[in-house]
Amino acid sequence: YTQYPGIEIVSNYRKGGFHPVTLGDIFINRHRVVDKLGYGSYSTIWLVEDLDLKRYASVKIIAAEASETSSEIEIAQYLKQQQEKKSSHPGSEHVVQIYDTFVMDSPNGTHNCIVTRFSAQILRRTSNAFMEMPPNIAKKIVAQVCSGVAFLHSCGIVHG
Repeated sequence: YTQYPGIEIVSNYRKGGFHPVTLGDIFINRHRVVDKLGYGSYSTIWLVEDLDLKRYASVKIIAAEASETSSEIEIAQYLKQQQEKKSSHPGSEHVVQIYDTFVMDSPNGTHNCIVTRFSAQILRRTSNAFMEMPPNIAKKIVAQVCSGVAFLHSCGIVHG
């Protein structure tokens, strides 16, 4: 097959790998898949419609092998608790809001999943244009990132 730029490697859809998703799939009787937002080395991210709350969200589906060893779902659950406790912290609004976590089985294994507020499209557009931004806007973005990192540090979370 031909490997196209910007498309994940098909061989990642194997035992221990990515969960095969089709537009229209419904996860845990609640989240209907609307579109693919992206992928990384050990996960895919999907735009979903929350059928209960009538809002859009993002679902990150971690590859089965990575789900076995990753602490990402535990960190997400802890962050959700901290976001609820410290909602008045000035940096909390600059960290993606965790809505839920769940585990899902597929033909390729068991996958940890993290549901967050949908914001990927805004971030993608911003990151592509960051170098062309007026300095005053770039400074505001940097200040918001620093505020978000300060919130994470206040929760005992660091990126390693």
